[in-house]
Amino acid sequence: MSTWLVRTYGGEFLGEVEAEGHVHANGLADERWAERHGPLLVWHKKLYNHMLIIKEQAFRRRRTASAYHESGHAVLAWHFGLDVSRIEIGFKPNQSGGRFAALIDSYGSASFGDERPRSVSGGEWAERTIMAIMGGPMAEYRYRGRPDWEAPNRRRLKGSDALGIRVNMTEAQFRGCECLTLPGPGDFSLARHRLHCIPLYYERLRQRAAQALDVEWPQVQAVAIELQLRGILDAAAFEALLSVPRKKAPPSSDEASSPLTTA
Repeated sequence: MSTWLVRTYGGEFLGEVEAEGHVHANGLADERWAERHGPLLVWHKKLYNHMLIIKEQAFRRRRTASAYHESGHAVLAWHFGLDVSRIEIGFKPNQSGGRFAALIDSYGSASFGDERPRSVSGGEWAERTIMAIMGGPMAEYRYRGRPDWEAPNRRRLKGSDALGIRVNMTEAQFRGCECLTLPGPGDFSLARHRLHCIPLYYERLRQRAAQALDVEWPQVQAVAIELQLRGILDAAAFEALLSVPRKKAPPSSDEASSPLTTA
């Protein structure tokens, strides 16, 4: 007989069952909880705990990179005028973007852009959010010494970063794209929009995010170092670290046509 852990798909821990195998454990769990809670997750307790030990060791090896990742999110959010309320690093199993996600783990989080000012349009706010999301992998790649740190492939982004970009790309409605005309019956505008405009739009935002990260790199380093020491930074602690001198920003031809302003 083995011990099995039972959770809902929403992450609520329901209890344990003693069973001879996974099928038996599923049956016992369904009898006890399925009618009230719906489909259930059933995990072998010993194997699950062993897996957590291995994953926590992996986080310890990536702790510094995780600090740079979350610092990149937060500093670019601040750079583009989004309020940053909290940054933290730490191993949290079965979480992604602050929500339960079975067998997906979180190494940190950055909370920003909770409230959009009335003076800022939804599309503009979405663009700022996309560039703040890009700042996370860019900062991590730069810390790791990757030569392609300026160009994280959007198809390789994972977890909440990938979801956040997809959601905000939809919200932004591809502002500034050349193919904004909606498709009519029987034409190919939508296909042209997907194949041509979305990559160009993403590339334009990526270039602006990379330039901003280069300017703010001293701030990213300062926040990442403090985050490793403290684990959590609230809004006041984060803003206190932003007095590090910035690099001089190179001229950008895109700034003249862009609606975004820096903080």
